[in-house]
Amino acid sequence: MSDIIIVTFDKSYYTTREEFNTLMINAANKVSKSIYKGFKFDSTTFILIRSKNKYGNIKTAIDNINNSLKEFAQISSNIHSKIFYIPKDLMFESSGQILKIIMQIIKTNREFDNSIRTITNYDIVKIENEIRISNLVDYCIKNEDVEINYQGIYAKDENRFAAAEALVRLRDKDNNIIYPQSFIPMVEEDGRIVELGMIIFKKVCQFMSKLDFEKLGLDYIEINLSPKQILDPNFIETYTNIIKTYNVNPKNINLEITETSRGFSKNIIDNINFLRNLGITFSLDDFGTGNSNLNYIVNMPVDIVKFDKTMVTSYFKDDIASLVVDYSIKMIKGLGHKIVFEGVENKNQIELIDKMSVDYIQGYYYTKPILEEKFLELIKNTNLKK
Repeated sequence: MSDIIIVTFDKSYYTTREEFNTLMINAANKVSKSIYKGFKFDSTTFILIRSKNKYGNIKTAIDNINNSLKEFAQISSNIHSKIFYIPKDLMFESSGQILKIIMQIIKTNREFDNSIRTITNYDIVKIENEIRISNLVDYCIKNEDVEINYQGIYAKDENRFAAAEALVRLRDKDNNIIYPQSFIPMVEEDGRIVELGMIIFKKVCQFMSKLDFEKLGLDYIEINLSPKQILDPNFIETYTNIIKTYNVNPKNINLEITETSRGFSKNIIDNINFLRNLGITFSLDDFGTGNSNLNYIVNMPVDIVKFDKTMVTSYFKDDIASLVVDYSIKMIKGLGHKIVFEGVENKNQIELIDKMSVDYIQGYYYTKPILEEKFLELIKNTNLKK
């Protein structure tokens, strides 16, 4: 194998196609003289491969690229590129594997910070795993093959499971469980969350159609919802049709949303309000992390605020954190919202929460996420045997 240099650009920063093409050609020509052969890989990337029997310092080659980019910066004030260097001594099984790795590097690169990253064997293993999970996601979407677990949400003052959060899992061909943290960020980024989210919603509604909520003492099932899903042009029509198809009462549905760094647009707020008018309730997830804050909640059309596990844990360990949480609870309750504490795991935490104005508790102390049959058994043994 030969050394490979990948140079990829964020094309959105260039005002014209001619400007962008000039940058690519100049940078490729600068380094490709005799030692490296350069070619355009796609509309935003060119690749340089060391020619056979040619030797040269990789640092010099990359310096030449950077010099070319700096020259171009006199014309365009921003470069917004990323350079990846794949050394020749990495362990690859075939040229096909190399191509897949290159494509995945380009596909998942989101940091056009003008830096240089050397790919290692550890990176190769990680990238191969990303490809494996991405292919599994495609298979699960095509076959609508996802597994839903349910984690009970306990109503503190009523001594019952009032709700449950639906949590998605994937299984690979060896029956290994793939957890959301391994694939949700990926599908959020590339847009597959829209189709995957619809399948999850359909699966949960199928389950809900079998439940007698009143008899079981359940109020709602909570389903995660991404801002990208809400912004999909077909979102309202698709989700309302699913609700009608399975004859689910909207009041038994709670949609859990997490604020993004950009906040919520008017379109998102309008869609939320449309569904709330149908009777669907909304939870704001991960309060205490990211961008969610008290000023933000004042104008949010949500019914429930969920305190993130990290904030809940800090409450029991840090005096300042406990003051912040106490103040937050007082304000949120003053706004008429209910509160869930997530990640509660032991009896000492329960004893302290009993004295607080918290409505619901979610965590391993009461139950882990479990499959439908186990969840129904839990509800019957708790809610129906009081």
